[in-house]
Amino acid sequence: MARLAKLQATSPAEYALLRQAIAHLVLGLGGEDEADTRARIAAYETANGLLTDAQLVEAIAAVLLTEAFNHKNLQAVDGRLANGMSVMAMAAHTGCNTVYGSTAPNNPIPIRWMNSLSRTALPWAG
Repeated sequence: MARLAKLQATSPAEYALLRQAIAHLVLGLGGEDEADTRARIAAYETANGLLTDAQLVEAIAAVLLTEAFNHKNLQAVDGRLANGMSVMAMAAHTGCNTVYGSTAPNNPIPIRWMNSLSRTALPWAG
């Protein structure tokens, strides 16, 4: 919690944004837009008192513990091949993980700076 206090002292705007994000995403106080979210947070705090740093940390810790429990049977294994390549592959809707996080042959275009999300980099077009 000392880091949250330091963030609040050094950058109040960033602290407020982090606090709002946790309240919105983790504590379920998110609204239809930013104004609605702020109104919901204010109503919650009027009824229950101000959200404390301890509550914010507890909320994040609860999410991490839940994720750890849900994935407790997953174990990391050494996936390196003899040539040093990794057998791990990542996937995402946008392709960013493919572009920046994978190696050939999992990445269809092995030169990451030539790759684009739509796979239409000029040198490869045609």
